[in-house]
Amino acid sequence: MFYIEPNTRIEFLRGVPLDPGYENTLYFDTIAQQDAYFYDKLALAINRASYQREERGWLKVSWSATENVTPVIATLYNISYMRFKNSNFENKWFYAFVDNVEYVNNNTVRIKYHIDVMQTWAFDYAFNQCMIEREHTETDYIGENTIPENFELGDYIFDNAQEFNYEPTAVVVTAGDFGGTYGSGVVVPGLSTKGDWFSGVHFYPFPLHVQQQVDALNQMLEDAYTDRDKLNTIIAVFVMPNSFITPNFPPQEFTESVITASQIGGYMLGNYPCRNAKLLTYPYNLLYITNYQGGHMELHFEYFSDPTNCKLKVWGNMSVNPALILYPNNYKTTGDNFDEMLECTGFPMCAWANDAYKAWVAQNAGTLAAGAYAILSQGITGAGRTLLGARTANANEVSSGARQMMGAYIAAAAMVGQVKDHSVAPPTAHGNGNGNVQYQAGKMTFMWCHKHIRPEYAAIIDNFFDMYGYATHRVGYPRRDVRPCYTFVKTVDCSMDGNVPVEDLRFIENIFNKGVRFWRSTAVFGVYDNTVNNNAPLI
Repeated sequence: MFYIEPNTRIEFLRGVPLDPGYENTLYFDTIAQQDAYFYDKLALAINRASYQREERGWLKVSWSATENVTPVIATLYNISYMRFKNSNFENKWFYAFVDNVEYVNNNTVRIKYHIDVMQTWAFDYAFNQCMIEREHTETDYIGENTIPENFELGDYIFDNAQEFNYEPTAVVVTAGDFGGTYGSGVVVPGLSTKGDWFSGVHFYPFPLHVQQQVDALNQMLEDAYTDRDKLNTIIAVFVMPNSFITPNFPPQEFTESVITASQIGGYMLGNYPCRNAKLLTYPYNLLYITNYQGGHMELHFEYFSDPTNCKLKVWGNMSVNPALILYPNNYKTTGDNFDEMLECTGFPMCAWANDAYKAWVAQNAGTLAAGAYAILSQGITGAGRTLLGARTANANEVSSGARQMMGAYIAAAAMVGQVKDHSVAPPTAHGNGNGNVQYQAGKMTFMWCHKHIRPEYAAIIDNFFDMYGYATHRVGYPRRDVRPCYTFVKTVDCSMDGNVPVEDLRFIENIFNKGVRFWRSTAVFGVYDNTVNNNAPLI
């Protein structure tokens, strides 16, 4: 280290919180501030000191050399810090840790010390650019600091759940031109507004939970109950959200604002009030979305253009197999992000029935009439021939007429049997009455919520961030003064230049590579309680 020449002022200081481990040190803006702080800790001063120099890092303090009459050992036995200025060397204070105070006699003590390189050379070195592994950042906005950390996160919990509400729903009958007016009207899609889809069928929507609409639906199906022509035009009957039943299929978009934890009483992670905004980002806090069908996606709040007002959109289509898709807006990009999309499908198909007998009669009325006419004509012809043969005693005519009459009776009996068979047939079911328990449970929709770590783990990580800042892994110049109370910085292969002995310069570099915390708030040095030391960014 340095040899102290005679004519040196030595100050022994009490109450200096520094230690030679260099995990914590003090930061001062100016040399004058540094000098004023340490002078305020003065316990004993020696001017024009003369001491033995046979060993480096040792000095002797005698009673006669002091500026007061207090016994030296009584004053210095619990001293742990000192500084000296050797006017024969240069007008500079050298700061040092006191390692040992050894009693020699009542008037003399031997003191072993070593230089505090951080305070001695605090204003004498300058950084070169280097890799900064972690540090307290100058600002701390949500989503600004997202470099991964290596923490145990525990199990996640869910809260602030919301669902997309598309009530009411509607039953839609898809058919050809059914004729008449039913329910809320007829939608004839034709070509879509974007010109990329065509449908030639009619959609007859009947919003549920409205009795008049339900009555109209029943009337339409009743009209088709016995009318084969109308029945055959029905393609499907299904349920879908009423909001998306519109002519020409324009997209129906619904914006949902997802309120992040930062808007609920400050930085709140569930019910834990966190101090560091990084806890509001992935993987500690995220937006979880599910379709209740086994599909889900996890969105990062920090990827929205405004993390405090995340927007989701839902788009639905009107078809025999309706579906909903949910996607974020202004997420990882401007506008709608369809790469991050979730689909909800499987809306219920409905069943309907018709009277098989009446429908068969209606469909075969012409055939039945023609058959009856033919049977009647055949019977009359046979009867005439029988009568003629009897009058002329012609056996052949009688036999032929009898056969014709018998055939007519058989044909009539067959027709009667066919009518009888259809009259007892049960109604014919159409469609698919699957019911869909998910829909009936009210879960045919999307749900989103906050998924975050438990308060116990959040507190552990929050305390770590308080003490050691964030992982940054950036190339730059280390900062020592970005926070109001204390700033931690840890570098990789730090390098610096300055008017500092090479050995001490390398030692300082190693201190930064190990990680060091600079305290500005000297009154509460070492206190991390945010209510005492509010170390939030100044900007």
